Amino acid sequence: MSDVVVERRARWSAVWLIPFAAFVFALILIVHNQMNEGPEIEIRFSSAEGISAGQTEVKRLAVSLGTVRDVRLNDDFAGVTVVVKLNRGTESLLREDSQFWVVRPRIGADGVSGLNTLLSGAYIEISPGRSDQRQRAFKGLDDIPVTPNSTPGLRLSLVSDRAASISVGSPVLYNGYRVGRVERSELSSDGRASYQIFIDAPYDDLVNSNTRFWNASGLQVEAGEAGFSLHTESLEALLSGGIAFGLPDGVVAGGSITSDTEFSLAEDFAAVNEPTYPDGDEYLMLFDTSVRGLRPGAAVDYRGVRLGTVLRVAADMPDYRDELSVSEQAQMPVLVRMAPQRLGVLRETGLSGNDQAVVDAVAGGLRASLATGNLLTGSLYIDLDFYDNVAPAEVQALGEWILLPTVEAGIAQIERQVSTVLEKLQSLPVEEAVVVATQTLENISAAVKTADRTLLEANQLLAQPETRDLPGNLNDALQAVEGTLAGLDGDSALYGELRLTLTNLQHTLREAERVFSTINARPSSLVFSSDKPADPEPQVQ
Repeated sequence: MSDVVVERRARWSAVWLIPFAAFVFALILIVHNQMNEGPEIEIRFSSAEGISAGQTEVKRLAVSLGTVRDVRLNDDFAGVTVVVKLNRGTESLLREDSQFWVVRPRIGADGVSGLNTLLSGAYIEISPGRSDQRQRAFKGLDDIPVTPNSTPGLRLSLVSDRAASISVGSPVLYNGYRVGRVERSELSSDGRASYQIFIDAPYDDLVNSNTRFWNASGLQVEAGEAGFSLHTESLEALLSGGIAFGLPDGVVAGGSITSDTEFSLAEDFAAVNEPTYPDGDEYLMLFDTSVRGLRPGAAVDYRGVRLGTVLRVAADMPDYRDELSVSEQAQMPVLVRMAPQRLGVLRETGLSGNDQAVVDAVAGGLRASLATGNLLTGSLYIDLDFYDNVAPAEVQALGEWILLPTVEAGIAQIERQVSTVLEKLQSLPVEEAVVVATQTLENISAAVKTADRTLLEANQLLAQPETRDLPGNLNDALQAVEGTLAGLDGDSALYGELRLTLTNLQHTLREAERVFSTINARPSSLVFSSDKPADPEPQVQ
């Protein structure tokens, strides 16, 4: 009988489907989460104020893009690192130049911001960059950026020798319109003021290689040879300062520029249009009068036409001192740059810009002088002109400069003439003349006092009754004598003598009557003669 082999088959249990299904489901979830999960990034901040793990969101244009997962202190204890889990599809925002900052309530010079966070709490704002490099670790900003990196426009650098009243957020203006803003204001390592500005698109097309920038802060008041002028770009710039740009007068637009190009910042609007005369030469002038009122930038004119500008007014130019005389070394030097060849009308006189032409012009009487541009401000400028009867002069070469001769003219010449006249007046014997005049006046005063006493005595004599009755008594006596003579014989000798005596006495009485009448009418006739001397006539020397 054969052996029977019985095989026992393992029976499969359906219970094993449950863990298998759970495993598959978990695997699907993991794959799904991995496929739909966004990136995780780290942001370093100086403080975690307002940031909470699991609550603080990351937003862009008020749209939530993720949540803060963790906040931890850095190893150097100088800041915090915030771990953020972003949503899927945010990878394109994570560029090398992307910016992150915390939005919280702020009150600053540019206004109030972040008030909505008083109820919802602070959040992290992201501004995507433009770089092609991707990044997962960032350094957060302490303040809201003036211009986010994603803003289209042009970012430029400006440098100036002097700091201006410009701060972060100040406007950048074009023809009075705000087209940008100042992003940074600082002092560079070389001691110059440095500014970073941003010009919004499409106004960035207004900037080219010939564009000039100037300080538009406040109210600019200029007092020069042309008088007073006021200039301001806008009310905003008047109050908070700003920068303006444009093309100088007569300058055409240049080529296009790229971001981060550096420009110079002019001191004001007048400095932008001030001609620099790059094709001119430098000339040195020595003045023996005061140069107060002559400032760098003043004009160098020839009969009202500008040929150049003053570069420097200083006494510390030792390079040429040894080549000058003692009197010339005491004069004030003025360095100018001018392009006389620009003025065609001077070519007839030989002034065409080269050295020999300048020598010929000086030989023909060309001289420089100081002239007053404005009587109110006392500003001066240099006037070039040809003079007759001037001492011969030669052109000297002092190192890299050409020395042009000067002459006194205008106000300086008048001052010198007035000074000469005053010196002559001062040399006159004024004190001796005053002494003689004083003695003469004293003598006249004594004579007048004597005449007054004489007139007073004459008036007292005439006022006596006996003096007033004297003419009447004489007339009575004459009448009595005439009555006596009437009884005498007309042919007798005694009658004739008496009649002649009476006639003479009557004539004497008439004369006395006229004298007394004159005294009564003009008592001063007793002292002064009635004859008037002839008027003196000036004698021609």
